[in-house]
Amino acid sequence: MVFIFGLLSIDSTAQKGSILADAEKQYDLSNYSQATRKYEQSLKFESYLHSQTVKFDLYLKLAKSYRQLNDPKSEEKALRELFKLNFPMTGDNIIQFANFAQVLARNGKLEESQIYYDMYLQRKSAILPQGFRVLNQDSVSQLNNNYTLTYLNLNTSHPEFCPTYFKKGIVFVSGGNNLGEIENVLDLRYTDNIYSVQKNDTRSLSKQETKKVDKVSEEDKAALETHKVMMFGKKSKASQLNATVEQDIFGINVNSPQPEGQVAFTSDYNRIVFTRLNVFEGNYSPYKFNSVKAKLYTSFFESGAWSKSVELPFNSIEYSTANPTFTPDGRFMVFSSDMKSPGKEHDLYIVSYENGQWGKPLDLGETVNTKGNELFPFIDEAGNLYFSSDGRQGLGGLDIFYVKMFEGKPVGTPLNIGLPFNSMHEDYGILTDGNRTSGFISSNRSKGFDDDIYAFKYMGTLNTECKDIILVVTDQVEHLPVENAKVDVKINGVFSETKYTNSDGTIKVCSDHNQNYEFQITKEGCIKNDIGYLAKSNGKPDFSPSKLLVEIIKLPGFQKEEKLDVKKTEPLVATKVKKVKKPQEKVKTLSSKDFEEGDVLTIDNIYYELGESSLRKETAKELQKLVSTLNKHPKMVIELGSHTDSRGDASENKLLSTKRAQEAADYIISLGIDKNRVYANGYGESKPTNECVDGVSCTEKEHQKNRRTTVKILKTR
Repeated sequence: MVFIFGLLSIDSTAQKGSILADAEKQYDLSNYSQATRKYEQSLKFESYLHSQTVKFDLYLKLAKSYRQLNDPKSEEKALRELFKLNFPMTGDNIIQFANFAQVLARNGKLEESQIYYDMYLQRKSAILPQGFRVLNQDSVSQLNNNYTLTYLNLNTSHPEFCPTYFKKGIVFVSGGNNLGEIENVLDLRYTDNIYSVQKNDTRSLSKQETKKVDKVSEEDKAALETHKVMMFGKKSKASQLNATVEQDIFGINVNSPQPEGQVAFTSDYNRIVFTRLNVFEGNYSPYKFNSVKAKLYTSFFESGAWSKSVELPFNSIEYSTANPTFTPDGRFMVFSSDMKSPGKEHDLYIVSYENGQWGKPLDLGETVNTKGNELFPFIDEAGNLYFSSDGRQGLGGLDIFYVKMFEGKPVGTPLNIGLPFNSMHEDYGILTDGNRTSGFISSNRSKGFDDDIYAFKYMGTLNTECKDIILVVTDQVEHLPVENAKVDVKINGVFSETKYTNSDGTIKVCSDHNQNYEFQITKEGCIKNDIGYLAKSNGKPDFSPSKLLVEIIKLPGFQKEEKLDVKKTEPLVATKVKKVKKPQEKVKTLSSKDFEEGDVLTIDNIYYELGESSLRKETAKELQKLVSTLNKHPKMVIELGSHTDSRGDASENKLLSTKRAQEAADYIISLGIDKNRVYANGYGESKPTNECVDGVSCTEKEHQKNRRTTVKILKTR
């Protein structure tokens, strides 16, 4: 962004003021504590010198500085003043609505946050970037009454976080040790007294217990944002708070004079992979964490002791690797790394481990990774992946998300697991069972200075099985089971698996709550039918099976889009059933006896270029098939309907679709069909075939599905 100052014949430094010039110098040096002080002084003593443009830039950098110092209250104040300037919020400035929404959420002002987030969505034209997604207040409180969280008495005034099960106890990261040149580095500790950990201190997390702390500088606060740099801090200046649970240093060949972080064990507990910060490979400074790198190490338990640790082969001095977690079968390991953009945001990667050999790490992709940070992955016993992100919808800071994994790939869209796991602060390092009935999380939500471990427990009655969806496919005419029908299963729009119906015409799918399921049913000689199913939850897990009856139509040619005859044979906890319409692969001819007036058909392969009304060359053959059918049935009258995708102005899309429909109608008329038998109608973006509406990010292929032509039968005889 370029700002032009030049209204007076004086140099820019004099025009802005010497204090502001010094503030910008400190800002450029990333000395944010000094920069904020100078910016505040400039506002107090030099405000009369500042133009609106200069003030806008000043408040913007002031807010960014407070964000770097993890001071959300001061950041909110700066952004509020920025909005008072009534500066044009267009172009690159649109993101300030999202900035303000994010910090309001962190400060607990969820309703106001939602207002500014909605204002951002109305103006945005790109995918939501790092850390700016906030949840509606209603959508993050549904689990609050079902879980209890307990502050553990293993916590001290130093950081404790990222517990991992080890035999009968837990291994966790603690900052209260003194093993080397760096005072109070993070090391691994072990306790096997989990019952005592949870029993002796039952303070409710919602009360936000206060730790007594000494005054701490802003530089120390920034340095001790341990989780954002993946674990690591210098000495906490908080007054010592002694833990009451016996705990031991874990593994002499694992702990070292350097900071250790999150660990992972194989299921037999004979192998460990852990994180270590190599602070001695360069000039260490607690305030410049990007000058050193985190690496993953491994060790084996042999002859009653851990072997000497060695680096994993994909480590590098150019980027960090950290936060390991294994799949239940031990074949894959997920970890976080900034290898794509060293020194910037961290993504999650997966790497295979078979026959003692590590494979090549692969990015988990856009299903999981965002423009923000994805950190602290954990895979539970059922293969579900949990991780923390500041680039998705959340309450502020790092929030914990969940997504299913299948054969090393994420399935569906990650879900924010809501309250009480997430808060306005940093939440990460979850450890839980396959049904999330109990476990631990790490968070700095307490008003104390550092990170602590909390236990959670589900208080309701919980079954141990997931909820079964039983899909029954029958023939619509004879109502007999259809064997060997192909059923493609999608979860939240992402392909999950393919199943084939058995001799009873059924398949069974294990579903998760609050996930959208789509079943695409195909069978040779039959119309392809799709059905959607929302496994909706009221906050209390329910695993009773549900049946869906889907009847398919044995009919070649055009796809007939009609309301599916879906019957429930057992009460559905998931109450929302929707129709999903998709185009047929091949169209040859049309028999009027197979259709009734009012039926709507989708013609395959009739697509348009984005923003254009002219037909593509490959569409002529499809329209010629329709002409052939009209010639065979001279009394048939049709309406050609044209549809656009959701991009662009709605009124313009309406006009564009009208032109497209008329273009197709004119082509049919040019081939000898009476103009009174072909009518054109443009529907614009009003009838999408998928979820690609305003505000939803979709691929070009998904958008293209909505740029289509339909045929409505107005008269058959």
